[in-house]
Amino acid sequence: MAENTSKHIKEFWAELPRADEDFLGSIRDWKNVQIAVEDETLWLKGFTDEQVVAPELQQLPDFILYELRDGLLFRKEALVPSKK
Repeated sequence: MAENTSKHIKEFWAELPRADEDFLGSIRDWKNVQIAVEDETLWLKGFTDEQVVAPELQQLPDFILYELRDGLLFRKEALVPSKK
């Protein structure tokens, strides 16, 4: 039986304070990234593996990158979840 490869695809989410939304201009060309607003927080998802390590993301202030695993958000390469 073939192994389900969809389990190995990483899904990345990010959190950014809404006050810093002006800094998102550096990634405005990334059509695959989806953005949602929750109170004073911007949530972003849909990053590719290449975009996760791109300098455009690394330069964003107060930017927190998460990996979604089993419905929980883990900071990148962390072993313990940070959020649900």
